[in-house]
Amino acid sequence: MDASELRIALALEPESWTLTLRANGVFGEADPPPIALPFTSKDLDLFERALDLNGGTALKRTFSLDEIARLAELKLLRRAPAPLADADLCGHDIHREQLRAKVRGWLASILLEPLASEVNQHFAALRTARPGVRPILYLRLEFRPDRDLPLLRLPWELLHQHRLTNGDVHVGRYLRYEAAPGRLDPAPKLHLLVLESDPADDVLPHLRLQERERIVDGLKGTQLEGRFEVSPVVPAGYRAAQKALHALRDQPAIFHFACHGDFGWRCEHCRKLANTRDGNPCGEPDCGFQRHGVPMGFLAFTDPDTVRADWVSIDGLRNLLKRADVRLVVLNACKSAAGRGGADVFNGLAQQLMDLVPAVIATPFPLETRAAEEFAGLLYQGLGEGLPLVEALHQVQQAMAEPCPDEWYRPVLYLRSRQGDGGRLLETEVAESIPAATDHATEHVQSGALTAEQAAVGSSTGIPVRNAPTGSGQGEDRAGPVLASGPAPLRPCAPAAAVRTPKPSRSRMHWTPSIWKKSSSPARGRTPSRSAPVS
Repeated sequence: MDASELRIALALEPESWTLTLRANGVFGEADPPPIALPFTSKDLDLFERALDLNGGTALKRTFSLDEIARLAELKLLRRAPAPLADADLCGHDIHREQLRAKVRGWLASILLEPLASEVNQHFAALRTARPGVRPILYLRLEFRPDRDLPLLRLPWELLHQHRLTNGDVHVGRYLRYEAAPGRLDPAPKLHLLVLESDPADDVLPHLRLQERERIVDGLKGTQLEGRFEVSPVVPAGYRAAQKALHALRDQPAIFHFACHGDFGWRCEHCRKLANTRDGNPCGEPDCGFQRHGVPMGFLAFTDPDTVRADWVSIDGLRNLLKRADVRLVVLNACKSAAGRGGADVFNGLAQQLMDLVPAVIATPFPLETRAAEEFAGLLYQGLGEGLPLVEALHQVQQAMAEPCPDEWYRPVLYLRSRQGDGGRLLETEVAESIPAATDHATEHVQSGALTAEQAAVGSSTGIPVRNAPTGSGQGEDRAGPVLASGPAPLRPCAPAAAVRTPKPSRSRMHWTPSIWKKSSSPARGRTPSRSAPVS
């Protein structure tokens, strides 16, 4: 096991509402006592909907009187709504930064603090391996797909910004789905199918998608640009996607779908979607619409005949992908990773694909269109440089953190527990021959007693240490936040004057995302979110 990775198996005990952790690292195993969750299941529902909201005013969520009182108790409301009624709130009504900080503190208290000793020992070993470089510890979180739905609903990625003196942490999500096959052989070439679905429905905001252009721009000038064959699927209908995948047969592919996504019940008569428990989606009292079971995730394909939304469920998506050699699915639509409303995680689109597809990137919270497009460009730039999936997504999150404070953490990568960092899913023969720009920041640490320098974890980590080695905290970092392994973090150029370098290097990658430029498109405030503006 690499010294930069701490593998953590999480298990929820629903009756006692406690969390059990089992950590495995280069220093052995840790099994702390069960941890009482600092929030209730109602708090989880409340904070999940509050985190849906971004900086705009179009996207709203309905909150009950009790929920509004809870938000006020935590001092998260900017203004008090009417005291005797439920209220529709938008992002302007909530202190979003304080909300994220509150949730981040909860996550740290149930993950980092109980494993303080192990985290500090890993940081000490990382600083020994690379003096003067601020270390990054990769927390590999493993979940049971059939029992840990509430844990998967938590935005663990917020821990990337948790302030620790000794170093930084990154988080990866893994589903313990052992029946699925392990790693796949490297592919000499990847077909990248890009679907852009923007149906002309009155209830859905127009997205004005430029996904393909962003992806092509992201790949331009990268080391592996020639190994990606980008093919748009037009129109972005279900049959067109089926035909495109069938034409590839056994050729490795990436399936990238930019669209609206939502969570609810579909009317089998009109195929419209209802995401509330009242009324019916078509508005006709005699349509016979009934809600069966729990709500599910749906993606909005475009019906080629009516140019309206064709909501496709997980079953339809699975049928679409099951006969193709798809190595990665990117669902660039809000709520595509959601698993709300049922007893297990497989109510969510992304999680239900894991027995068919080795890796899925999806978003449990809404993304504004421009942020979603920039995410796509940055992701494929990292993949074009030969980065493993885990590292590519981390680089994107770092680059988006400042210009997109509400949305940088929302794209989530799911891998099988047997997949490691996902590197070989997209690795090509060219990638294997590219020398790394820097040595790997962390060597494999030999088992045995720690050296004095490794044991000197210090007392200024920001984590209360339980049974941790003591030390003077020698060897404090002097460098800035440099990534501990692989290329330096991807950084945007200056918004106005900078231009994209024609061929990014392996040691530092640059770009000029349009999200940091002044938009020339006619905008009414913020760009639309990829979800219907409903509560």
